[in-house]
Amino acid sequence: MTRLTSNYFNLSIIHDGLKDYDSALFYLERSLHLSNETENHHLYSMALNRRGEVYLHVGKYEEAAMSYKQVLDSKNYQNSWENCFAYAGLAKVNQRLGHYDKSIEYGLISLAIARQMNSKWEIAQDAHILYESYKAKNDFVKALEMHEFYKQYSDSLLVKQKKRKLIFLHLKQNELSGAAR
Repeated sequence: MTRLTSNYFNLSIIHDGLKDYDSALFYLERSLHLSNETENHHLYSMALNRRGEVYLHVGKYEEAAMSYKQVLDSKNYQNSWENCFAYAGLAKVNQRLGHYDKSIEYGLISLAIARQMNSKWEIAQDAHILYESYKAKNDFVKALEMHEFYKQYSDSLLVKQKKRKLIFLHLKQNELSGAAR
């Protein structure tokens, strides 16, 4: 049953990426139903966060906020990764609604959690959200600070990705050289 629940969740991610939001929500509802039925609280939180993201993509901000808040209010399961995602989601919702102070509040909470976890990707994403909200408020000093923070972490991630590609290409070259002998 867990596999089926995960498959529905993964299908929702694919459909969200294809901007097929109705299908993404369809598969998320299936994932939510099954994870609730099997008491898989982690997958349930993941699906709630993903549903919030899909609602954010289609401009249903109230529904998005409710999904993110369900993750944070859960009595059954708390997880730093999921909470970080939910706070970042709430920051994006409030940013889109023009509530920049609230966006910054949630963004700073998400950033603090991301820094505790030492997750460069989340740190970069949170810094970018904060940059946009500070800029919208005309707080250019803090906007610049967050933009520099964002660049530092996103550049670090880019370097890491390029190193992986080089290692892969080197291994492939060695494999081809060995096969030619």
